[in-house]
Amino acid sequence: MKFLRAIVAIIVLVAFDQYTKYMIVEHFAMHEYYPIAGDIFGLYYLQNEGMSWGMFQGKQVVFLIFTVIVLIAVGFLYVRLLRDSYFRPLNVCMLFLGSGAIGNMIDRVLGTEFLHTGNTDTIQFLHGGVVDFLYIKLINFPVFNVADMYVTLSIAVIVVLLFTKYRHVELVGFLGKEAHQEVAVQRNEASRSSEVSEDITSKQESSDISDHQTDTIHSDPKNTESTDSTERTTFLHHIFSNEEEEDD
Repeated sequence: MKFLRAIVAIIVLVAFDQYTKYMIVEHFAMHEYYPIAGDIFGLYYLQNEGMSWGMFQGKQVVFLIFTVIVLIAVGFLYVRLLRDSYFRPLNVCMLFLGSGAIGNMIDRVLGTEFLHTGNTDTIQFLHGGVVDFLYIKLINFPVFNVADMYVTLSIAVIVVLLFTKYRHVELVGFLGKEAHQEVAVQRNEASRSSEVSEDITSKQESSDISDHQTDTIHSDPKNTESTDSTERTTFLHHIFSNEEEEDD
């Protein structure tokens, strides 16, 4: 059931990416700009056969090989981390990352003409360009698409999670069969460390309060009798405790 939900999620995410690209190809001319927020942000139709800033233009085979490697790695990590619900946020990020990679791979493998017509005769196998259309004009940011957002945001969230929620977890060691057991040990150790730290803090606060009360008693002449009484009580307790130990 978990794998079925993952497959459905990927299909929905990829379908949304492809639908947005279809709408741009259908209604925009190449290099046409439609302002949404004036000169700040808008839609700008562009086909990119490389990476951002025009790098690796036309190297579709390289992109295909790289995408396959990424998908294999994402699938492997997803299956391994699926064993423990503690890693569910990471698995959600894996779904977005994989969906983004698949969305852009479809453009490169099938070509934009297939996206426009749906006719298999127009497939430009390994000669297609990725449809980009989201443009932050204010800072002249490279044009991107929904799939790029999937990839970028998922990687950013993964980095944040690794430095916050999972900072005490050695993820490399959780790729084996005993992953769930090691996760439990790590979480228990982190919990015990937190409890010990809180206990030390509470004891320190209690000690400070006791010292403050003692200083107050000694500094006030009116409390001399109370101090003597306390000392006598402590002394008597010490005597009785010694007698009990001797009787034992």
